Amino acid sequence: VIAILDEAAQTARDIRSINELWDLLEVYFKIPGYFSCLENCWPWLARVVLLERLSVAVEIVLAFLHACDAAHHLDKFFSDLSDKEGFEKIQKELNSVRVKAEAAHIEIQTSFPTVYRVMQTEKAARLILKEEEKVIKHLYHEGILQ
Repeated sequence: VIAILDEAAQTARDIRSINELWDLLEVYFKIPGYFSCLENCWPWLARVVLLERLSVAVEIVLAFLHACDAAHHLDKFFSDLSDKEGFEKIQKELNSVRVKAEAAHIEIQTSFPTVYRVMQTEKAARLILKEEEKVIKHLYHEGILQ
């Protein structure tokens, strides 16, 4: 997901358009044309592909929205910006793209509620396992576990 966002950001930076950034990411929110054929031939595989594709899309949109939040607060760190007008233009473009990202996120939630719940449950399980791994490593290094 990070690599996808990074590549899209670099391309948008080269083109100098934040709107282009969303156009590059929006591809991940569309169900590919081959999906209906896949669903007819191998329904189990279609479910796996759909879950994986939507999982990537949700991770992208959540990371993108997080980056938008961070970018929105940049002016607090650079109070003496020489180009306030340019910064405000960037913020305006970013807000318009943010609206599109939020709409895509809501569309996934409402169009595929069961799949969305499965993705969130899987993500929560991964986070819990990661935390448990940290605790076990800490206990091992402290000599409590052998």
